[in-house]
Amino acid sequence: MSAEQQARGFTLIEVLVALVIVALGMGAVMTALTSAAQSTLQLREKSFAEWVGLNQLSTVRLNRALPATGKSEGEIEFANATWHWQREVSDMDVPGLKRIVIEVRHAGDEVAKDSWLATVVGFRGDAISTPRGVMSAWDSGAMPAGGGGLPNTTGKPN
Repeated sequence: MSAEQQARGFTLIEVLVALVIVALGMGAVMTALTSAAQSTLQLREKSFAEWVGLNQLSTVRLNRALPATGKSEGEIEFANATWHWQREVSDMDVPGLKRIVIEVRHAGDEVAKDSWLATVVGFRGDAISTPRGVMSAWDSGAMPAGGGGLPNTTGKPN
């Protein structure tokens, strides 16, 4: 057989270069996957912290009395974790209107004591109350003209 007719294979150097290229590519893929997983976990934690803040804001808004001006804080269990929240209520230029800022982080996170995962801002005013002190028709059991609310089970017309 002549040299031209012999089947030529890969040399050892070519195989090693191809292996290095594949290893570098796999390293880049693993780095991208790890980064994506970390981002997903961080977004999950921020979402939970925001939900805790929104729950605290809803609790303040559902109370009949306006919240007291100043700071308060507490801890709550949510999504198999303990969360620390801090609420600051301040007066606004509009009488009867309060600004509520709630910041949330993991409880016991002393390293990031001033690093909050979420901040929720809301407002609460007394303009929605009526002269009787009832916030809505549902609070007193009264039915507004035109119906709505719970169905009539007494058999008597409204």
